[in-house]
Amino acid sequence: MPCKRRHGLRIVGSLALLLLVALVAAGCASNKKTKEVKDPYLHATLRAVTRGTVLSKGFLFEIDAPEFVYAHGNTALIRDKNLLEVLVLPDAENRAPTLAGKKLGVQKAFSPFVYLIAKQIRDGTTVTPLDSVPDPVLPKVLNEKELNLEIPGFDLKKLTWDTDSKTLLDRVDSQFQTVARAVQRPDVEPPDSTVAAAQTAPPGEPRLAWFLTSAAASESAFKVANVTPELDWVLHLLQAENLPLIGAMTLTDPLPVKMRQKTKVVGHVQIGWVKYANRYLGT
Repeated sequence: MPCKRRHGLRIVGSLALLLLVALVAAGCASNKKTKEVKDPYLHATLRAVTRGTVLSKGFLFEIDAPEFVYAHGNTALIRDKNLLEVLVLPDAENRAPTLAGKKLGVQKAFSPFVYLIAKQIRDGTTVTPLDSVPDPVLPKVLNEKELNLEIPGFDLKKLTWDTDSKTLLDRVDSQFQTVARAVQRPDVEPPDSTVAAAQTAPPGEPRLAWFLTSAAASESAFKVANVTPELDWVLHLLQAENLPLIGAMTLTDPLPVKMRQKTKVVGHVQIGWVKYANRYLGT
């Protein structure tokens, strides 16, 4: 009987050992499987990603941190030589200077035009996921072929605050191309103006509005009446780079004589499009 018990123990011990080996093997296989999960971000150049010469499941790519031309809010303009692209990046204006030498995991979006959404930052082996940006502000990129680029040019310095009313009225509702300077300064109208809502200002600070002045003569000032978040972003871009506004505008209505005399503002204008590098940006 004692011998039979020892034999039974040997059998039980062998079964336990086999079970342990099986569990260890399963664990190793599981770890091996985990390590073999493919990174969904396909590394490629910015040009290859935006111009569609490479494909990736889910349109997920990893690019080297690009050259940032301008960043404001959560939207940045990035460059690859003469190629300009739009990147949505949380807190872009503060984060952009910290990305040199790192890699960006991005997703390619197609509407309203092709642009990139930053999803993560890789610094060596450290990966930092990024929050999503709801309703990002995207500069409106227009199709050059659909624009009327044959509209006549006009120098804003020909219209000043003391130009006679008949001459101003003759220009109302006519679209023209011009070169101007976009400047942001205290508004000249009350906040309940029906023309364009002034930007909300912190308590104690003046409300700001955008104005166009002649590139050659600053006495010609025109209040921009159709400032959208998209146009505001573009005007900030021009101001930051100290570039003139080259684009199309329409004089919608002059200000009353007494207000023109007091403010030196001719009237309200609407901007149709702005040319920047090789792109036409809308409102």
